[in-house]
Amino acid sequence: MAITSIGYGGPVNEAQVPTWARALGGLDYAVMDAAAWKVTAVGAAARTVQVAAGRGVGRGIYDVSDEPVQVVLPNPASGQLWHLVVARRDTTAPGGTTTFTYADGAADPWAALALRHTFETTAGITDDQPLALVRVQKDTAAIVQVQPMRCWQANGGTVGESDYVRGYLEREGTQMWVGRDLWVRGVTAAGAAEWVRTLLQRPVNLLAAGSAIAGGALPAGVPVMVQAGTHVGTTDANGFAILNLPTPFPNGLLTAVLSSGDGQATGSTVFQVSQTSGTGSNRTRVVYAAYSPPNNRRPNILHRVNWVAFGW
Repeated sequence: MAITSIGYGGPVNEAQVPTWARALGGLDYAVMDAAAWKVTAVGAAARTVQVAAGRGVGRGIYDVSDEPVQVVLPNPASGQLWHLVVARRDTTAPGGTTTFTYADGAADPWAALALRHTFETTAGITDDQPLALVRVQKDTAAIVQVQPMRCWQANGGTVGESDYVRGYLEREGTQMWVGRDLWVRGVTAAGAAEWVRTLLQRPVNLLAAGSAIAGGALPAGVPVMVQAGTHVGTTDANGFAILNLPTPFPNGLLTAVLSSGDGQATGSTVFQVSQTSGTGSNRTRVVYAAYSPPNNRRPNILHRVNWVAFGW
């Protein structure tokens, strides 16, 4: 039996730093701010992208790039290919070097990311930090698509630029925000690693919503979002009031449902949502009116409403 350790006596060399930093809970990969190492297409050059200047870290190695670097991608033999643009750290020679380059391509973006597992992922030899997936087409100079996939890590938290970041931050215990979802890399009862998406800030899908919801048809492929609460207010001289939504919907309000929240009867008050242009509801607020039978608007009335708002 033998146990090999790093961190007791003696030096720690460049081949050991990546492994040691990871064992201490250090960052796998990150860029240090929103602009650092951002990958964009270069319109004036064939199949070329540019990696912005900035600072990044990977497996214990900290890098500062003081100027943009261009990476030229090969012309596919046929069809389209996705290439992974990376910061490659080579510690095979004393001192080590970091360069911006690309990995071999695949027809599918997830497949291109999976290729990384077959090469260039050995800390202490060569290791790739993914920055973006870039799609190119045979004999076409312009870049077809740039799919960003940087991440930011600090104070125990991680933010991913896209869902593809889950393809390379795979250590058990990783917690990462992607869009409106919080993902946790957990372990099943059988000991297998898996990604689990929490329900925090997630949109709610309503079956057969579409054009059946007042306020207009929902665009194809866009999930419905729901929020609810209780609101206390006073109608104005014309019987109207405004409910400011706690969280503005990203795109717009579809409809809202309001009911009386008062503890005792208030003359059978009915609340109707106004969709009138100019003073009507939008993604940040709901305009409504208070009525009592037979159809009398109620001005200057203190009231409480329970509400549910549907947006997208």
